[in-house]
Amino acid sequence: MASTVVDLKDQWAAKAKEISDTDKVHSNKAKAEESNNAYLLKLKDNCDWIGAQFGARQTARKEEIAGLDKASGALDGMKGAAGLVAKSSVVSAGPTLEDKLKDLDDTEHSFGMSFLQRK
Repeated sequence: MASTVVDLKDQWAAKAKEISDTDKVHSNKAKAEESNNAYLLKLKDNCDWIGAQFGARQTARKEEIAGLDKASGALDGMKGAAGLVAKSSVVSAGPTLEDKLKDLDDTEHSFGMSFLQRK
């Protein structure tokens, strides 16, 4: 009978250790789940914003790509983008380069000497 009591106590101790180990594993899993849930909550705001803005951003990207294609076509000389090509230009009637240089020469001569000759 004494050996049966000893065997039962050993079995009880083994089961108690197994239960303790299982409780530790369960506790670790619960902590990991809490950590993951907290992380997912942090991501939720960004995900909600992306979900709400996706349609508008997708439309904007399509318009941007169409504009880039049109510009590329204009650079390649494509007929579909002829509206982007300037048909005429306007030249201003301001002073010419020669007029500006003459004014500078006149200003320099009014000093009586070149700016390089001054002290």
